Amino acid sequence: MSVVVTLTAVQTDYRMLSDLELAIKLNQDARLALAHQAQEAAGNPQLLLLYHQQDVQLEQEQKRLEMEYSALKTKLEGDEQMKKEAIKRSFKLQV
Repeated sequence: MSVVVTLTAVQTDYRMLSDLELAIKLNQDARLALAHQAQEAAGNPQLLLLYHQQDVQLEQEQKRLEMEYSALKTKLEGDEQMKKEAIKRSFKLQV
């Protein structure tokens, strides 16, 4: 793989990581807003049930996003470690 292709792939991965961080933050904000709405609807059981269902969906989405974020972060850390090892090996060969 060429350096340009590798660099482009790494940049894409970091963009995806950033997008996931934003999605996680937006999901957290949506859950917080939903919690406030649920507090205001304390006397309406039907509305509370609806808010609960929405919160469960948001929670599942949050878990999915966090798992995807963790996997991508682990991949990037592994790639970084491989680059460091390759640099070390190339310096040892040149000495």
